[in-house]
Amino acid sequence: MSSSAFAEWSIVPPVKPLRILRATAPSDPPGAAPVTVILPPLTSSKNAVDILFGSESFPDCSSQDFGLIPLPAVCHGDGGDGADWSPIHQCTAASSDPTAAGVSLPHSALHNETLNVWTHLLAALIILVKWQEVSETVDFLRDPHAQPLFIVLLAAFTYLSFSALAHLLSAKSELSYYTFYFLDYVGVSVYQYGSALAHYYYAIEKEWHTRVQGFFLPAAAFLAWFTCFGCCYSKYASRGLPKFVLKLFQVVPSALAYCLDISPVVHRIYSCYREGCSDQIVVYHFYHVIFFLISAYFFCCPHPESLFPGKCDFIGQGHQIFHVFVVVCTLLQIEALRTDFTERRPLYEQLHGDLAHDAVALFIFTACCSALTAFYVRKCVRASLYEKDK
Repeated sequence: MSSSAFAEWSIVPPVKPLRILRATAPSDPPGAAPVTVILPPLTSSKNAVDILFGSESFPDCSSQDFGLIPLPAVCHGDGGDGADWSPIHQCTAASSDPTAAGVSLPHSALHNETLNVWTHLLAALIILVKWQEVSETVDFLRDPHAQPLFIVLLAAFTYLSFSALAHLLSAKSELSYYTFYFLDYVGVSVYQYGSALAHYYYAIEKEWHTRVQGFFLPAAAFLAWFTCFGCCYSKYASRGLPKFVLKLFQVVPSALAYCLDISPVVHRIYSCYREGCSDQIVVYHFYHVIFFLISAYFFCCPHPESLFPGKCDFIGQGHQIFHVFVVVCTLLQIEALRTDFTERRPLYEQLHGDLAHDAVALFIFTACCSALTAFYVRKCVRASLYEKDK
């Protein structure tokens, strides 16, 4: 096995004997199975390499003391559904805090989570800046029609910051891996409902409002929770179900939710095209949809890393590209809704009346249900890990 294969291990200070599942490498024979290794506390990286790979070469960081811990595989997704407990691509100097890897300078701690952390962390900060700009001209407390805009800004900040936390802190332990990704799924659920509410409130046309007003928000709330449940369950059951089934639990609820949530926007784009209108905000909405569909492709498909094995270990993975496109999608969405809030007020005041308060209550209910679901599944994971360690 080459030194590049050794780079698939995260290097942090040793603390106790460890159970490690070595992921197969490009240099392994076709169909090679992962190998489970039990390691005692290690005194040096040379000792670690000798145990795992014999006398093969290893990276330049061998001059310092290292240990090896198992971390979740994230080559093309959010933790490698279906993997037992395999490593991320990470090679960092010994530190008392392994979570520092995500925030270290790129030249000292470049790994395949670095971009995943920073893309969403920086985007969350941009959302805060936009939030501050909007609050200078909008009274979120006294204007009930501004509450859906407040919610979508809060939801965007929540999902971006929770995602950054998941990619940054999930490698602390196996329980942390599940905990922080469950938190990430809560953020996704919150953002789904927040987007649905804002689209329904500001972007909808009167014709589509007439068709969906009786069920839109309750259905959006249910599908947002269902997405959280499906993602949490697929992560929890990842060892016992085929990978395509796990993907169904993740993708199908999200796809159903998106089809409903984006329907007011798609109908508005279609209506504008049919009537030959020149509304510039519709262009923002159009590109918002396009960028989301591109991001969804890279989330579902392990490209380009599956086409160029070993070439996208640190930069260029599909999940990293997904992060970039979904950030652009979110920023376009916020800008479009911000303008709709200002320019379409007569229409949405007529359509919605005093709906805002009920919609906010449903948002809080959805967030609480998603958080409780994630907490319950985490409790099941913790019990399972306790039984495994006996």
